[in-house]
Amino acid sequence: MFKPGETFIEILLHERRLKTYTSELSLEELSEAIQKLTRVFEQRQKEASEKELAAQRKRQHIEEIQRFIKDNGLDPADVVSELGGGTAHGSRSSKSAQAKYACTDEYGNVVTWSGKGRRPKAFNDKIEAGAKIEDFKLPN
Repeated sequence: MFKPGETFIEILLHERRLKTYTSELSLEELSEAIQKLTRVFEQRQKEASEKELAAQRKRQHIEEIQRFIKDNGLDPADVVSELGGGTAHGSRSSKSAQAKYACTDEYGNVVTWSGKGRRPKAFNDKIEAGAKIEDFKLPN
């Protein structure tokens, strides 16, 4: 049906190609396709509108909260800590995890690791050479 390398989007957005591929459709089939495409378009418009409205509401709420904090002489950091700490959008704190292990890499640089996340290459190299992770544990 499609020429090799030709995508549906390329056909849909190119009038001459679209005319070629739809030439065998009856007017009824073409009308049905237009109605379906129109429904898809209207649904996308509705979703975009709802998303923008939600973003506007969110901005309004944030502005109201900021005014409340300012009007009542509150420190925003205190409010955040009272609400459970953390940072905006559920992101992690910018504070790094405390190092629990340390070793030197092949260049003599000290490499530390908190024991969380992916283990650094320097540790993997030493462990493959026979060392144990406990050998690199830092004193409390």
